[in-house]
Amino acid sequence: MNPSISRIYTLKNRRNVFICTIVFFFLSSFLNYAAESSEWTDIERIVVVADIHGNYDNWIRILKGTEIIDENRYWNGGKTHLVQTGDIMDRGPDARKVFDLFMKLEKQAAFAGGKVHILLGNHDVMNLTGIALQTTRYVTPEQFRSFLPEKYLNQKEKSLEKRLLKTGKPVELSKNEISNYWNEKMQVDEEARAEYSSYFIQKYGNWLLTKNLVIRINDIVFVHGGINEEFSKWKMKNINSRVQKEIQAIQSGKRMTIKIVYKADAPQWFRGLILNEEDVFSDDVDRILNNLNAKYMVVGHTVRQKDILNSKKLDRFQGRVWGMDTGISEYYGGNISALIIEKGIFRVWWSENEEPKSFVKIPFFVNLYRWHVSWQK
Repeated sequence: MNPSISRIYTLKNRRNVFICTIVFFFLSSFLNYAAESSEWTDIERIVVVADIHGNYDNWIRILKGTEIIDENRYWNGGKTHLVQTGDIMDRGPDARKVFDLFMKLEKQAAFAGGKVHILLGNHDVMNLTGIALQTTRYVTPEQFRSFLPEKYLNQKEKSLEKRLLKTGKPVELSKNEISNYWNEKMQVDEEARAEYSSYFIQKYGNWLLTKNLVIRINDIVFVHGGINEEFSKWKMKNINSRVQKEIQAIQSGKRMTIKIVYKADAPQWFRGLILNEEDVFSDDVDRILNNLNAKYMVVGHTVRQKDILNSKKLDRFQGRVWGMDTGISEYYGGNISALIIEKGIFRVWWSENEEPKSFVKIPFFVNLYRWHVSWQK
């Protein structure tokens, strides 16, 4: 072969190998993101936050109090794994604000060597499948309004202003008038409901669909409702992939046998670990944890009763099960708490114990990365 031709051929091969390597790298990253792991080991510090239900302010208090974020709401947790056990949606007004910050913290935590886990709760699943709007008990008018496209929102509220102007009322809409308007719309207006569902799924739902229903960190299982004996025999990765496929099938109208989404004792709904009598259900808990290859389980979903909250005792079955839904949202009383697990030691953090934090000064290059992430968002 002519030397010059051979040289061109060699350079071409190198270029092709380089391109293939880059493509493989990005494809691998995408596949890893799409099929996130269900298990992590050797994690020293875990912070668990249960049902937020659209209460952004109380959630921020928890993140600051447990030193997950700094005063500027940037990741401050280092290699901590933050677990949110589901139910960001419904009951309160600010689910969208919670999602927006979670999306930023995910990237910042990964940069610092930490991890953010958002688990699917029953209310999150109900919004992904459209069930939440079938009752007026769940979605607030403020949440409904926040997940509408800006163009559609402005158009409708300008129309409302013109209507009020004709009646002689002030042109500037009050919060109460806006709330009443969207409360009516979300109940009877199919176009408005379609706009809500479409925007939520496109902007946040597709991201939420990459999240797990159940995970294990070290020897601890985390899940929204709980896991009964039937589901404890499933592999966690199979539970997670199955619920994602079922939600996608429901969204697209495809026929599929539903084994999780609508099942009353599925992991996002099961309450037995909190409501069942300890002396009666203890052997079941042993079998469930043994099947899951775990020593402990942490759940949310079932709001703890006032006597339990007064006693500050959130564990059951000799410390093997922790029920962390203390009613963080104002809808349930605003009982602000989190679970901190550090080197295997479980400790409940309560808002009345929070103290002003003296945060460590962050190096310039870390702040530069944060600004970059914020700008991308």
